[in-house]
Amino acid sequence: MRKIIALFAAVAILASCSSSSKDGATDITAAGATFPLPFYSMAFKKYGTDKGVNVNYNGIGSGGGIRTQS
Repeated sequence: MRKIIALFAAVAILASCSSSSKDGATDITAAGATFPLPFYSMAFKKYGTDKGVNVNYNGIGSGGGIRTQS
C-alpha cells in the first residue's frame, strides 16, 4: 500500500511542476488530481518542515495536470 501511495504522489507531482531556488530554499509548484489533495497537503507540509523544500500543490483535476505537462 505504501508503494502505491508513493507512486501516486510521484506521478502527480511530476505531471506538472516547476521549481526555483531563493536564498537556499527550494520551491516546487505542482498541479493535478483533487482526490489526493488532503493527503498531499499533510505530506508536503511535513516534507517542507523536514527538508526545507516548499511544495505548493494545486488540485486542478487529473486531466488538468496532464494538459499542463506539455
